[in-house]
Amino acid sequence: MKNKIKMFLGTITSKLSTGIKRFPEAIFFAAATVVTLISINHGDYNSNDVLERIAMILALGIPASLCVKMLIEKTNGSIQRRVIMMIGIIGALVLYYMFLLQEINVVTSSRYIATTLALYLLFAVIPYCARKNHFELYLVNLFTRFFVTYLYAFILFLGLAFTLFTINTLFNLDLTYKLYFDMWLIVVVIFAPAFFLADIPTFEENQEYDEYSKVLKVLILYIVMPIIVVYTAILYAYFIKILFERSWPEGLVSHLVLWYSIVTSVVIVFVYPLRKSNKWVSGFTSYLPKVIMPVLLMMFISMGIRISAYGITENRYFVIVSGIWVTLAMIHFILGKKTKNIHVVIALIIIAAIAVYGPLSSYSVSKFSQNARLEDLFTKYDMIQNGSITEPSTEITQEDKQHISSIIIYFNSRHDLHNIKFIPEDYTIENIEEVLGFELFYHWDAPYNPRDYFRYFTREEGRIVDIETFDYLVEFPPHSFTNMEIDEENMHVSFNNEERVLKVLIGNEEVYVKRMDDVVMNIIKDKGDKYELKSDEMMYVDEFDNITIKYLFNHISGYKDMSGDAVNIDFIEFKVLIKTE
Repeated sequence: MKNKIKMFLGTITSKLSTGIKRFPEAIFFAAATVVTLISINHGDYNSNDVLERIAMILALGIPASLCVKMLIEKTNGSIQRRVIMMIGIIGALVLYYMFLLQEINVVTSSRYIATTLALYLLFAVIPYCARKNHFELYLVNLFTRFFVTYLYAFILFLGLAFTLFTINTLFNLDLTYKLYFDMWLIVVVIFAPAFFLADIPTFEENQEYDEYSKVLKVLILYIVMPIIVVYTAILYAYFIKILFERSWPEGLVSHLVLWYSIVTSVVIVFVYPLRKSNKWVSGFTSYLPKVIMPVLLMMFISMGIRISAYGITENRYFVIVSGIWVTLAMIHFILGKKTKNIHVVIALIIIAAIAVYGPLSSYSVSKFSQNARLEDLFTKYDMIQNGSITEPSTEITQEDKQHISSIIIYFNSRHDLHNIKFIPEDYTIENIEEVLGFELFYHWDAPYNPRDYFRYFTREEGRIVDIETFDYLVEFPPHSFTNMEIDEENMHVSFNNEERVLKVLIGNEEVYVKRMDDVVMNIIKDKGDKYELKSDEMMYVDEFDNITIKYLFNHISGYKDMSGDAVNIDFIEFKVLIKTE
């Protein structure tokens, strides 16, 4: 038994050592990312914007250094070349931080995600470029190792977390719960990658993969593929239904189809090696690419209707280019007699890069599209004079006000007002509203409806509140959709969650009425990005005539419309203390 444990530990240590020695730069970036995230975890949340961006850049260094390492191995590069390329990576990351990640918003986040995805896909492709056969089996092997590695990592984390919990409980150490997140970061971002990278084949190994993972084979063939077939039948039944009803669900179709088609493409690539030995796989890979083409056509028609009405935005752009990639992949599967599915992955890398960089990026195309829409609207009301906007010649209709508002707010939220044609550089929202003659507002079908989400809860496990000067304590259960009424002697307290109104009646007289939105605005005002608040920060006292109400909040979550002070509460848990005179 001891020998087996020793051998097991030896294998683990050997793999970790191999991964670290072969990919020291990637492990360094991973360790630096963990240190930064731990600093954020234990620091002041309000002052962590810089640290968050540094963590993102360090995390981006992981796939970038992996790609460079594989390229160096492929070309038998010298140590000097390796040093030069790593210096180049560091320089590129610094430039990315300075110019492409000046702040964290929707644009910078989507660009970061696409870049990270492209680099990891590139890393998966580079080691196999020197080989000619069995690319799909290589991917299956890589995916299986990744899955097994992170399964081990998850089990290791559970063991460490349970150990820490036991020590903390038995010895009353009062350790912070943040240590659990620290352990999770160390296991997932350092230990697991080092263990996984040890199994990446070198170019000298020239490995050929002949065996298909039995576990993955059962999962895909007998669970995933039947689900895809059933989902396909449901989609066809749904499309037949809408054709008979002649009512096109413009926004829903793309979401129904896109992820389904992407998953189908991945599954076809994974099972491709089994098509000659399994009739079920042969039929699936032969017929489903053809069956899915009309479904994709429906998606493009749906998006075309949407774009015709509201123009292109980043989200619609991503749906379109993802659909183009899936369509090209399906054509590739249908026409290719000797299909090289590595081309499908390479195409995704190229599309991901084009989508977030250059003149054809989602951002450039979206700005051009929305500017064209706004120009048409301004021209309709003779609002363009000498290259700048002026007051409209006639009253703008309510529908056009909605469109104008949504476009301007889109630019202000995702890009910059200076990106709008015909608007002077020194103009603000207030200047634009003055020229338009109305206040900008959101419409539910706007191209982009930015929201400022919030979530606050008390930091302490409990609290002590002095209730000596109050007459009543009323405790409400957590509210999402429920209403509540409480009667005690001659007092009646009610909370209507639909209208979010608290009412207090003494006898038959209504002595207090308050909208919870107004109370919440006072709580979240000037709280910034904090989400853990002290007890006194989650209290609010409201005095009205002969009654005083003290609100004690445990949890508040929802969002504010960035165009105004409107608050939408998703969840609330609170108590009230009541004092009457």
